[in-house]
Amino acid sequence: VNGLAHIHSKGIIHRDLKPANIFASSDDGTWMIGDFGLSKMMRDAQQGGGVDPLDHSQTMTTAIILPDGKHSNGQHTAGVGTASYAAPEQITHKNYGPAVDIFSLGLILLELFSNFTSEHERAVAFHDCRYHGKLAPWMRRIYPEVSSLVQACTQKDWTQRPTASEILSASVFQEGLSGVEIYRAELKALSGELARKDDVIQ
Repeated sequence: VNGLAHIHSKGIIHRDLKPANIFASSDDGTWMIGDFGLSKMMRDAQQGGGVDPLDHSQTMTTAIILPDGKHSNGQHTAGVGTASYAAPEQITHKNYGPAVDIFSLGLILLELFSNFTSEHERAVAFHDCRYHGKLAPWMRRIYPEVSSLVQACTQKDWTQRPTASEILSASVFQEGLSGVEIYRAELKALSGELARKDDVIQ
């Protein structure tokens, strides 16, 4: 989230945020965003100008960040990015802004707090979240704040998604849960999942 807040403040949309493009440093455990091959430079339409160092074509397409930090639209290439993590507007439209990265972030957060045992299970959870705004009942019960954040990030209406800076100030990141508390919550979630699967097997 720090990385997204930074690149968005520099006028860059990543456009392909997914677990495979998030790396951990072996030195100090710092998490880093990588693979900026599909990223796009943005510019403020009110100020004009702005050169895209990552776009070597003759045409300049832009997205707009409004003065209040909210996302605005700009023309880009539709259908860019990994489909399972891409925001709806990124797949079907040319008008989108940094909110597409926030949508991807929400799905990554959903994946981090889930225990998918198959690609099918993951696909169903992503589909329910993406198209219906629904999360598994156990997740809403055990991780209510995380669930709220996932749902906020994956709003269909991009104007309703929080910015990366707003997410940084959200209470879920200030709770300061200890490793033991997180571990206990995970055990509780996994125990519930095992019980449900045992019922299915029986």
